[in-house]
Amino acid sequence: MKRCICIVAASVLQVCAVSDLELINAQSAYDDGITGSGIKVGIIDGAVRSDHPSLSGKLIEQIYSKDKYGAYTPDFTIDTHGSHVAGIMAGKYINASNPYGVAYDASIYAAQITGHNNIGTLTPPNIYDFFVDKDVSVINNSWNANMYPIVSMQGSTYYVKSLSSRDANFFIRQAYGNSKPSENLSRLSRDKNTLVVFAAGNEGIVSPGLFGTLPYYDESFRSWLVVGALDSANISKDSNGKIIISSKGSPEFSNGLKGTQNYSLVAPGTNINNVNSPYMIRPSFGRVDRNLYTKKSGTSMAAPMVSGAAALVAQKFPFLNGKEIADVLLSTANRDYQAPKVVIKETNGLDSDRNSPYFGTKRNYYAIFYIDNPIPRKDDGSIDKDQINIDLMNAGYDRALVAGLSQLNNIKYPTLSSHVLVDGGYAAVWEIKKEDMFGQGILDVKKAMGGLSVLDANRLSHSDIVQNYKQESSAVYYKLDTKGMDAEFSNDISQRKWDSSTHNAGALNLPIGLADLNVGFIKNGNGVLKLTGENSYLGATIVRQGGLNISKRADQSGGFISSNVYVENTASLSGDGVIDRNLYNDGIVRPGNQDLSDLTVNGTYEQSSAGTLQLDFGDKKNSKLIAANYNIQGKLEYIPLPAFYTSGSYVSIDLGGLKAHLNDFSNVAVVGNNAINFIAVLDEDKTSINKPDLPQLDINEQDKDNAADQKPDQNPDPILPEPDKDPNPSNPVHPIEPAPKPSDKEDNISGPTQDEVNKPDQNQDKNPDSNNNHNDSDKNPDSNNNLIVTPTVKPDAYNRPNSDIGAALREIRSMANLDKRYKDYFAFLDNADSKNFDKALKTMESIDYMSNTAQIVNGHHQFNQNSMLFALNPTSQGLSLARNFETEPILLASLASDIAIDLGINSYDEKRYIWYMSPSYKKINGDNYSGKSYGLNFTIGAKPSDNSQLTFNTSYLESKLNFEDSNSKSKYVNFGSNYILDLDSVKVLSGASLGFGRNTMQRGLLGSSEILSGSYNNFLASAEFGLAKDLKINSFTITPLSYFSYSYIFQDSFNESGNVFAKSYDKIRHDSTSITAGINLSYDLDKFDVNTKLSGFVIYEYRLSGKDLKNRVKFRDFQNQTFTQRYALNRDLVYLGFSSQFDYTNSFFMRFDLINEIAKDQYNFNILANLGFKF
Repeated sequence: MKRCICIVAASVLQVCAVSDLELINAQSAYDDGITGSGIKVGIIDGAVRSDHPSLSGKLIEQIYSKDKYGAYTPDFTIDTHGSHVAGIMAGKYINASNPYGVAYDASIYAAQITGHNNIGTLTPPNIYDFFVDKDVSVINNSWNANMYPIVSMQGSTYYVKSLSSRDANFFIRQAYGNSKPSENLSRLSRDKNTLVVFAAGNEGIVSPGLFGTLPYYDESFRSWLVVGALDSANISKDSNGKIIISSKGSPEFSNGLKGTQNYSLVAPGTNINNVNSPYMIRPSFGRVDRNLYTKKSGTSMAAPMVSGAAALVAQKFPFLNGKEIADVLLSTANRDYQAPKVVIKETNGLDSDRNSPYFGTKRNYYAIFYIDNPIPRKDDGSIDKDQINIDLMNAGYDRALVAGLSQLNNIKYPTLSSHVLVDGGYAAVWEIKKEDMFGQGILDVKKAMGGLSVLDANRLSHSDIVQNYKQESSAVYYKLDTKGMDAEFSNDISQRKWDSSTHNAGALNLPIGLADLNVGFIKNGNGVLKLTGENSYLGATIVRQGGLNISKRADQSGGFISSNVYVENTASLSGDGVIDRNLYNDGIVRPGNQDLSDLTVNGTYEQSSAGTLQLDFGDKKNSKLIAANYNIQGKLEYIPLPAFYTSGSYVSIDLGGLKAHLNDFSNVAVVGNNAINFIAVLDEDKTSINKPDLPQLDINEQDKDNAADQKPDQNPDPILPEPDKDPNPSNPVHPIEPAPKPSDKEDNISGPTQDEVNKPDQNQDKNPDSNNNHNDSDKNPDSNNNLIVTPTVKPDAYNRPNSDIGAALREIRSMANLDKRYKDYFAFLDNADSKNFDKALKTMESIDYMSNTAQIVNGHHQFNQNSMLFALNPTSQGLSLARNFETEPILLASLASDIAIDLGINSYDEKRYIWYMSPSYKKINGDNYSGKSYGLNFTIGAKPSDNSQLTFNTSYLESKLNFEDSNSKSKYVNFGSNYILDLDSVKVLSGASLGFGRNTMQRGLLGSSEILSGSYNNFLASAEFGLAKDLKINSFTITPLSYFSYSYIFQDSFNESGNVFAKSYDKIRHDSTSITAGINLSYDLDKFDVNTKLSGFVIYEYRLSGKDLKNRVKFRDFQNQTFTQRYALNRDLVYLGFSSQFDYTNSFFMRFDLINEIAKDQYNFNILANLGFKF
């Protein structure tokens, strides 16, 4: 970064030099989190060194040219250009003291086309094929050709007069013929709308090289930019922030932008510090700069500044295509700068004058450019050389250079004395506009983050003309598709009409018919585009799809549209801004920003029969559409804003200027929300809507209370999170009902028909005052502009399946003097979109603790099964046959396993005692959860008699499970015993166990930042009884088995700690029975001193009783509001597994098991290891 040096000019105006990033205003984007993250950029250049610290991890892919040896091999001690350019565009941010890229979080695709061994020997890769499917937002090209066709220059010193008469096709052919990459880029620009950025060139010519001029010759290229360079060390800002470019601020090497102003801009390109590719590389010969970074100058450095900025725009507005990104960068380029009066450009080339003593040698040639100032001339019209010298000296140019320019050869004007650079061809002294040197202006990232700033007819085409749209004259329209995304354009948007002087009359695809047309704006695509600027374009604003929001900025500026606005029947308009002309509604218009503010139309508001006007209301006021005139058809809907509405109270709605036009609406209705119906009641006059049995609202007093009627509530109800702003609410719409007359009989209380309801008194005033916000209480004391609405809780509000929590919540919702915390939460809940409403009720009810309880029971039973199956055959320890006691994840896995794999009776020694220990791990996967458990089991066993076995076991497990909105942790200890009796024909299985668990849980409540937490204990008991039989066939053992199980759990009552809707839970006492059946197949392999057994199994369990858990719950703050929670346990569970066991002659054995558990809504995977000893 350059140092900021303040000086005082002769006018005593303080100025300060700026750094490169300060000049382009990049920091503001970073402050808003816009860094290029998620954006892919392309670079076509020399090879890029991917392992440089600033580029490490940045390159997604890089392809190379081919030379005579095959794929090009870069030498990064020489191939330095591409890495430096890539670093400027997207080098990573390491720290503030190191250089970084403009889009430092963007990723890079690179294509190498230049190299150290001469570009002429290289065959470039197919650029189109490489980039066509890469979804890159911009491709940077810091290279160009040495033809400058707009000013008829071939090479840097040859003026070729015949070039001025060549047609556009000639130059397109020249570009494509000399460079396949440029042809490929043209296809990408046209076919994919990929933004292509070219450097203007470093030859000091007033116009860019050939590849930067293609849109000048073919106007179908709209996603194309060309970039000139600035020297920020010679640029400053005055005390008002205006940029002052000194003469040296336009570097002598940088080509100008003459002929390309419709698609060009400038950026810093002098002494740019960035990636040095020879870093830490030892060269084959010679010495190189091995520093981490190095400085380079050129338009090659300016172009990636713009490409990086394009990536930032692409991140901020992901719906923009390449042409639209270019429009944003061009329209927001800083034009508010002071250009220098005169600049010098330096051109280096061979002297081709055979009469010159310098013939055949390289020389420096100079041209002088007066910017928006006339060339000094004498009275006879000749150039005043002396005045030019004075101007150059005053501009700060070196005295020796100026003196030298006055003495060279003494032929014509001495700046460009060669015969190929004479005044008749490429002039020595020029008079140009500042756009010829600086294009649309200086890159301004900060302003680009505000979206479009100019609707430029010069970047549109004939197809953008819309003739005689409704009431409009022909205009050319800028069309923008937001593709379902929301965005804000905060800049003031003006228009720029077609300027034929900036176009090539002979260009291909030159638009016709755009002269003198105003420019309008068409909003396409879903999503809402917010305009907060002073928008002065004169073509119409047409909302065809999605939404357009016209709103003021925080400082109350902006939010202005100067044109007519049209809302078509699939679109919507909202906001608190001002439309200076007319608003035509065939869709939905919703004034304000759901903040009770108003939309103002200085002309006529016209609504067709297909249109709907939606006015928001709160508990104290409502939004209004204020127009000078109204022409009304269609519907009127009142929509409640997120707030707490007390059931049975009334809300007064101010009709404002619409009072006189109620009869013109085909339907007037009030929209309900998730939990509240709003019943509106009309009085007999059908307009001043005051229910006779409700207290009358003093409108004058209301005006006092809401004196600043345009201001939103100072303490608005919270909205956490904000519901979808659906302009066409899905909640029920309740037509306004008339109030019954006091004398109506019971069988005739339905009142007048809907048509009668919507017709106002025919004698009322239909000419509202200027602000259309008055009331007629003075004219008719029995009526006013107000509608009375009564909120009532829906009879099925808050209902949830398998629970009566809805009734409890309705009772709480209807309580008088409800705490503000609960009012705030009900305000959020009642007005949330359907997805958040359902999720909030789910988190409020939260039965995850019951799932945890089911898992505790399951784990305990599995422990007992493991012990029983080990007792069945201690030489081949069995895995738990298990019980499925849940539909939710298993939190407590079995200690050895969840399945019995080897159930065979195959004692082959006389050992009478055994012990083993088993570590286990389980991965739990469910529909809406994930988790894991791990534990350790220790078992000892003995043979009390030859036909029986007895075991004692203990285990410890820990588990953790993450649900969508909660998490649970459990610690669990089991003690058990099993007894097996062998009756020869069959084995009798039995077992019993006790368990103790400690559980903690935390859960969130959608819309609240509070965490609710609780802890509780469990006591468990279980017993099993069953039969098993071994069938041996050679080395195979087939074991069918079946057993009956009983389980009991007691769970303590407990209270949650936390804020709103913390609950108290009653005790749980629950028992359950099930039956299990399965088959195991095992195979013995006797090898030397190790007996190996391989086993596989399938087990099925069916629940007989206790299929539902129930518990009584209440909210801690509302002890009288209890409700029942129910939890359905899984009825069926299947186990599949594989096991391998190794028994050694020294009495040690070990076993490894893999087990799958499959239920309706879960899949669990177990890994177990067992180590034991027989004695």
